[in-house]
Amino acid sequence: MRRKPPARHALAPRFQLHELGVADLPRLWTIDRRERIEGLYSVAAGKLQLDEAKIEVRDWPAEEIEPADLRHRAALENGGCLLGVLCGRKLAAAGLLDGRRLGARGVWRQLLFLHVSHDFRRMGLGGYLLEELRARAADSGASGLYISATPSRSTVDFYRRYGVRPVARPVPRLLALEPDDIHLVMDCRSWAE
Repeated sequence: MRRKPPARHALAPRFQLHELGVADLPRLWTIDRRERIEGLYSVAAGKLQLDEAKIEVRDWPAEEIEPADLRHRAALENGGCLLGVLCGRKLAAAGLLDGRRLGARGVWRQLLFLHVSHDFRRMGLGGYLLEELRARAADSGASGLYISATPSRSTVDFYRRYGVRPVARPVPRLLALEPDDIHLVMDCRSWAE
């Protein structure tokens, strides 16, 4: 039996959804990623396994910003979509869908970035962006959304609420790039209407 996705989110009036472009990429690093991680997932024999952890996450690692900017720019230049949720002029959350196709049959699109700023979490912004980007992937003919998720409990549990599952065979290039991430896929077809 297929899990029913959570009810569709709506943005509160104080938030506005905007399509962003390459010039907006530096704004992604203004998102406050502070988090206390109390559990980390790994995949063993195709199943998720949760282990205890105590990690304080603060700023974006400086050495990761430039390589990420290059990947994000390439994603947009190849037909990707960058959506931002603004609260006034402040970027509260953002999500980036890569335009390139993945998988053996090219049926997946990658959710390359999805973050909600610390002070705006638990307001439905992440779910709203995920649904918007999933719909855009489905509209482009993709049957699945490929997600390389940070292994923190809160991140993986967020995606699990949307019925994702571990990828049986992760994309080798992405696995090499982020070997500690949890590689997931979310079905787009079951939600298409």
